Parts: sequence; C-alpha cells; structure tokens
Amino acid sequence: MAVIVGTIAFGVLHDRLTSTTGTVSAGDGSPAIVLAEEWKFAPAATVTGRLEERGGCLLLNDDVVVWQKGTSWDPATDSVAGPTGTTIAVGEQAQGSGGEYSTGEGLSSVIGAEAYADVSDCVARTEAGHAVVFFFPSPGEGS
Repeated sequence: MAVIVGTIAFGVLHDRLTSTTGTVSAGDGSPAIVLAEEWKFAPAATVTGRLEERGGCLLLNDDVVVWQKGTSWDPATDSVAGPTGTTIAVGEQAQGSGGEYSTGEGLSSVIGAEAYADVSDCVARTEAGHAVVFFFPSPGEGS
C-alpha cells in the first residue's frame, strides 16, 4: 500500500475539489488513468511508493494510480511524465502529493465517472485495494 503522510478527511476534500468528467486512460492503449480536469486544490498528503505496471494498469505499490491532468505515458521508456516535467519510470520510487481513497462508489464523485470506471476495471484486474491520486512535485521539490 502507498505510504500516506498526513490526514485528509474525505468529506473536506470532496468539498474543496472540482468534479472531473473524464480521463485519458487504458482505452487509448496507455496504462495511465489521467484526470480530465484540474482540481482547485491538490491534496497535501505525501504519497510515496514504487511504480509498477500490472494487468495493463499503473500501481503505486498495490494501489491504482490516478494521475493529475497533464500527465502523459511514454511507451518507449515505460514512464509517466507530469506537467511539471518530472518523469517516473516503472520500477522507480515515486514521491509527490495526493491522497489515498477507498475504491467504493463515493470515489466517482471525487474523480469523475470515467476515471472511476477505469479505476474499477484496474481494481478487478489487479486486485488493488485502493486508488491513489498523485500530483507531481514542482521542479526542485524532489522526484
């Protein structure tokens, strides 16, 4: 399970975030589930773990990863690149901000219906227990 440092209440997060209405995801051949819209506020908890690809999905440790808007997948290097310019390859340790969420239906109202469908599909294929929303650090803040 990804290590989460800090405490964020689900209800508070839900009220502070915009809704998302879609994703770029495995449907385009990419294993990355990417939020279609920006969130007003990024969760502030520290998220760390080793990135892996399993069952056509990206996981941080054993949690399905939902990436911030602007993240892209590079199949040539098996890595994701964030909007800040930071890249993380499969097998590497990752650190950013974000939050860990139960994969229950309440997650749909936080990440959007399409992202929720993609997360649910990945949970079924990988037996992951949670979803992690990951925001890349700004340049110079770590990798």
